[in-house]
Amino acid sequence: MAGDVHVCERCSDNFIVNSKLVCCKKCKKSYHSQCVPVKDDALKILSKSNNFAWFCDMCKNAEYGAICVDDNGGQAEKNKLKSECLKQKEIECLQREKCILEKLVTELENASQLQKFKIDVYEKELNATKTSSSNSGMLQKTASAESYIQVLKKPLYTNNDSSVLLVKSSERNSEDIFKRMAQVLNPANLEVYINSTRKIKNGVAVICNKKSNLDKFKDVLQTQLGDEYVVDEAKKHKPRIRVKNVEITDDLNSDDQIIGSLFCQNNLDTFNSSDIKVITKLKMRNGCDLILEVSPEVRKKVMVQEYVYIGWKRCAVTDHLQIVQCYKCSVFGHTDKQCRSASARCPSCSGNHCLKECKSTNKSCSSCINYNHWKKENIAVDHSARDMTCPLYLRYISKLKGRIDYG
Repeated sequence: MAGDVHVCERCSDNFIVNSKLVCCKKCKKSYHSQCVPVKDDALKILSKSNNFAWFCDMCKNAEYGAICVDDNGGQAEKNKLKSECLKQKEIECLQREKCILEKLVTELENASQLQKFKIDVYEKELNATKTSSSNSGMLQKTASAESYIQVLKKPLYTNNDSSVLLVKSSERNSEDIFKRMAQVLNPANLEVYINSTRKIKNGVAVICNKKSNLDKFKDVLQTQLGDEYVVDEAKKHKPRIRVKNVEITDDLNSDDQIIGSLFCQNNLDTFNSSDIKVITKLKMRNGCDLILEVSPEVRKKVMVQEYVYIGWKRCAVTDHLQIVQCYKCSVFGHTDKQCRSASARCPSCSGNHCLKECKSTNKSCSSCINYNHWKKENIAVDHSARDMTCPLYLRYISKLKGRIDYG
């Protein structure tokens, strides 16, 4: 056999032209690929790359710098290459996402700085507008105007200690009665303190600051005016309470049934039936609220525990005050049907329009504006006329409580 002819060390057969052979890197012996066996994928890797080598069984355990490719080595290297390619692609994708996120962060920071700049500009313009409007208009609060907190800290006017004396006559009007009173006596000579006088139907109401002043004034008037005039102290109203969320049933519907249930279920046997009177029933979402007029003693007993048992429920109890405020001019003490105002006053901005037509965002109380104008005071006006913290509303509540006999 010729010296240049390769012979397979495994089958001792020579190689034909199309035979696939593989050579050991160490001993240089040749083998048929099917005799070893070595797969075609491994042969391709060995033929294309110098970094890979194949070793026969005898040389396989010897140490060598190259990677040994056995019959399964081709597929392992192929999988390894694919894995490395995928990892490289993932790294590139993450780097691109990082660049995009960095750009977004930069854009958001720039937008935030721009918004802060715009806010600063708008605040400066708004402060300048408020300053100019407060100097030119009387509706805005001046530098010396009192704040809400200052108003609430001041003691409000109350007439709880005051008393009202009524002087009436069926044959004379209010002006004649007052003139007659001024003729027969002088408050300075009696050393009595009178807060004010008001005209009422067929008479005059004299508001004294103390009960002792009223008694002294009453005795003198009865003596000087005679039987033609009726001089008497104005009686205070009984307190009213509100029983909330009462469940009305067939057994708890009439006024007598309601009063009977209250007496039996709340240990009110020591009181008379006249000490409780049902004024009205207000329909609510969950049942109804009862407005009851009670004696001062019943109120004290009920308000201590702040609830009553009625029917199948325990219901909360609160004091009830009838707040009367005009929807046309927002003044307390009369309704829109009794209003004498020529035009409507918005309760939100005090403009000459109704609340539904209001487009202003600035709050302004028309009642407090009028009060400052007539009383020459300077209470805050930057609130709605229906605000529960309005100084005039708080004074109105105080006056209502002063007309009630709480015992």
